[in-house]
Amino acid sequence: MAEYCAQCSKQYGMSNGFINECKPNYLANVICEGCGVIQVNNKGECVSHDCENGNHAVEWKIKK
Repeated sequence: MAEYCAQCSKQYGMSNGFINECKPNYLANVICEGCGVIQVNNKGECVSHDCENGNHAVEWKIKK
């Protein structure tokens, strides 16, 4: 089944398939149908600035 990150789900009118894929302050490697291979946060938001869908990645910083 096709899964989309938060940004692609809004763009294509699909559901966000990656919510709670990982714990808060962590990232998960996933395959988004719109972005390709990316990393997402716990909200399912794409954080990969080199994704195939353009520059819609959200900022993410490592918390120490």
